[in-house]
Amino acid sequence: MSNAIFYSVLIFPVLSFICAIISAQKMQFSFEAGHFSVLKKSPAAFNINYINTIFTPPLPAVLIFNIESAVYSNERYLKHFMLTQRKSVDTLYLPSEYCGNYTVLFKKIIITDYTGLFSVSKKVDRKITYSVRPRIFDININNVPFAAEESAGRHVDPLNRDIRDYRNYTNDDSIKNIHWKLSAQKNELIVKNFDGVYPVSADIFIDSREKTGLDKIKEASLRDRMMEGAIAFINAFLKTDQSVRLFINGENYYIDPKAFTEAYALCENLMLASDELPLTQLKDSGKTELIILSHTYEKAFFESSFNTVLFLFLCDGLFYDGEEKIKNDNRTYLIHEDSDIRSAERGMQH
Repeated sequence: MSNAIFYSVLIFPVLSFICAIISAQKMQFSFEAGHFSVLKKSPAAFNINYINTIFTPPLPAVLIFNIESAVYSNERYLKHFMLTQRKSVDTLYLPSEYCGNYTVLFKKIIITDYTGLFSVSKKVDRKITYSVRPRIFDININNVPFAAEESAGRHVDPLNRDIRDYRNYTNDDSIKNIHWKLSAQKNELIVKNFDGVYPVSADIFIDSREKTGLDKIKEASLRDRMMEGAIAFINAFLKTDQSVRLFINGENYYIDPKAFTEAYALCENLMLASDELPLTQLKDSGKTELIILSHTYEKAFFESSFNTVLFLFLCDGLFYDGEEKIKNDNRTYLIHEDSDIRSAERGMQH
């Protein structure tokens, strides 16, 4: 009897270890293929399937993987799960705190035997990519001083454009362009066909200079907030059939109400990497309304003929060089650290 107990105690760990080895060799591993994207702060989740092709009792296992991006440099993560007799489906949640492209490299799976004394590793070496996109915030454009003044006048239909002719309404047309009197006469919807382009309501300038003294996390947070601020302003103008001129990464682009997707893509590629403040490119724009999104207070922003509104993104107390001017300048709005554009407060209130 005692010998039977002795041999069973001796044999059980060995059999357990053999089962772990077989499971590791026969296990299949699959996940959602291809590239996927999520909005920032939304759950970046996908399912992982672990399939055990032979009969074994449930085994504890650990999936080891690394995430590489501009923010996360080869960060190591662990995912614990149970490998069941047939298959396991588990959800893996990936970081979505900062915008950009991410690469996930699955390195290996470690399977532990029943006793916990031994473990067997299986190489995976599979890769997926995913992107985290900026969010779109709804803001009221009338909260911007000059926009509120102008929108009561020339920024209404027909937007100072000459009417060339009339045509039948299509699903792509704005309801604002319907000629209601003519539509009633013809008993069908008729829209105005305009000449020219949408008038530019404002220039939106994004300060793409590199901000010194920031680590990768702070830099990513600052870039994200400026990017989402620009998208929010562009969206607010375009929704009211107004166009803007966007100055970003040293280039300028005309954005009309039909080009929001293009503007979104431009903002998504914002890089805080330039050395100089390229305000000189604005001199030829011929506009007097200017929205600036920046991380540093500069006198040059207001030493011009522009009617300028500055949205200053505060980051880790590094803005204090112009603290007194900010406090007394009602053209400057402050966006505090880790806040979005909707939380902007006038500098004079601080």
